[in-house]
Amino acid sequence: MRCFISIDLPSHVKSRIFHKFGILGSKGLFKGKLVKKDDLQLTLKFLGNLSEDKIKEVKRKLKEIKFSKFEGKIGRTGFFDNQDNIKVVWVELLADRINKLGEEISKILGEFKKDDSTNFNPHITMAKVDQVLNKQELVKEVQNMNFRKLDFEIKEFLLIKSELTKKGLQYKILDKFTLN
Repeated sequence: MRCFISIDLPSHVKSRIFHKFGILGSKGLFKGKLVKKDDLQLTLKFLGNLSEDKIKEVKRKLKEIKFSKFEGKIGRTGFFDNQDNIKVVWVELLADRINKLGEEISKILGEFKKDDSTNFNPHITMAKVDQVLNKQELVKEVQNMNFRKLDFEIKEFLLIKSELTKKGLQYKILDKFTLN
């Protein structure tokens, strides 16, 4: 099973972000796909394909993590690769302890490839772009999005599996890990 570790977003945060990006998607500035509202999340660590036995081991190790709850908020918006070659539109997750949580997870799951935390850009993917139809207007619209006062408490992280089905990519929570 293809698995990863993520932080879920509260429903009010998902709704507000999805609403703004839904309006953007309806403007016809790009061809591509918006991420479904229920699938909005921040990936902390990609684990790859795991067997049932490996999943049990990962769950056991993740339960050992002792980490306090912390505050997060939605920040600016941006693009991957970059503004000149738009493949993904994202929104930033600001949380001063997010990198530390990622380091704790990497340390306890040492057998998995260590992420290069210097390149870690905590973000939520909003849209995958196949073709830009109006780059100037798309860049302007995305850069002008504002998510002021969209703060929330990060109380847990999740182990998730993703499966490609006839209905598209489906996510299933395998376990939740509460932060103290």
